[in-house]
Amino acid sequence: MAIRGIYRLFGFLFFTSVCIAEIILRVLIQGKDVERAIHLRRKLSIRLVRFLNVSCELKGVVPDKGTLGVTNHRSYIDSICIFQHLDACPVVKAEIKRWPIVGFGLVHSGTVFVDRKSKESRKKTREQIADFVSRGISTIVFVEGTTYVGPGAGEFRPGTFMTAAEAGFEVVPIAIEFEHQDVAWVGSDTFIPHFVRVFGKYKEIKVKVAFGNPLRNDNWEILSRDCHHWINTRLLQMRAEFDKGL
Repeated sequence: MAIRGIYRLFGFLFFTSVCIAEIILRVLIQGKDVERAIHLRRKLSIRLVRFLNVSCELKGVVPDKGTLGVTNHRSYIDSICIFQHLDACPVVKAEIKRWPIVGFGLVHSGTVFVDRKSKESRKKTREQIADFVSRGISTIVFVEGTTYVGPGAGEFRPGTFMTAAEAGFEVVPIAIEFEHQDVAWVGSDTFIPHFVRVFGKYKEIKVKVAFGNPLRNDNWEILSRDCHHWINTRLLQMRAEFDKGL
C-alpha cells in the first residue's frame, strides 16, 4: 500500500518537474507568455489525472475563456481535477510559493498569490484577477480560503465577489467532491504523509466536478450568497450520489 503511494508521489514530482522545466525553457527562448504557461499546466493536469488514477465525472458545461470561476476547496488535487478541463489561472495562498518544485512552477505559470493576512496583498490580488479576466484569461478562486472537508461548503471570503460585482464580471460557480472524504487535506496533516497514505490506500480516486451557469449581480453579497447556495446544493447532491454508489 505504501509502495503504491510512494510510486505515485515520485511520479507526481517527476511530471511536475518536467512541466516546470519546459515552462522555464520556453520563457528563456520565447519570452514570458502567461497563456502558453497556463496551457502547459493544463497538459500537466491531464497527465497527472491519468497517472494518479483519478476518475473524474464532469457535470455541466465547461465555460469559455475569460471566466471568473469560484469553487470550494477539498484537497491539493482539486486544481488538477478542474484545470484538466480548461486553461485557467489559480489564485493560491502566498506560502505555496515556498513548496519545493510545485511553488517554483506556479510562480512561472501565471499564478496569482495572495497573503490573506495582508490588506495590501488582498487588494493587489483583486486587481490581478480583474486584469486577467478582462484580458480573456480565466481565473479560478478557492473562495473558502482554505480546505474544508464538508459536508457542503464552508464560509466564502468576500473579496472575489466584490471584484466581480464592481467590474461587472460573470461568476461561474464550481463544485468539487471526492468519493472518499479522507482525500480532503485539512488540519495539521502534512503533504507527503497525506499523499502517500491516500494514494497508497486507494487504487482509484473518484471525484465529481460540476460547473454551473454564469451568475452576475452588482451586489456582491447577493452574488456570494447565490454562488454559495449553488455550490453547497451540488456538493450535498454529489455526496448523496457517492453514498448511494452512483
